[in-house]
Amino acid sequence: MSGDSIYFGATVTLACGDDTLLVRIVGSDEINPAKRYISIDSPLARALLKKQTDDKVIIHVEGQSREYWVLHCNTWRSIRRSGRLTLCDSPESKSVVAKQHKQTQDKDAMQVH
Repeated sequence: MSGDSIYFGATVTLACGDDTLLVRIVGSDEINPAKRYISIDSPLARALLKKQTDDKVIIHVEGQSREYWVLHCNTWRSIRRSGRLTLCDSPESKSVVAKQHKQTQDKDAMQVH
C-alpha cells in the first residue's frame, strides 16, 4: 500500500461485489464513460476523495446503496515514486497503466529539456 489518498486525477481500482472497476477521477469537461473517466462532482468520486487502499465507500444514489472497496489507488505522486504502475491483470487495466506510465515518462522528459 502506497499510503496515498485519492484526489483529483487519481486512477482507482474498486471492488463492487464480484466485479472489479477501474475509474479515473477527472474534471467535468473530461468525462468519458467508455474510458471510465468519472467527474470529480459525481457521487462516487466525492465519496472516494481522501480515501486510501482497503477503505470502504458506500454511496447512495436514487434510493439505492452501493458498497465499494478501494483495491488500489494510483496518483501521479505514487506513479513518479515507483516509476511503474500496477493495478490488476485485466486488459483494460494494463492499457490504462501503459498509457499513464508513458504520459509520466513524456512529462518527465519534457521537464529535462
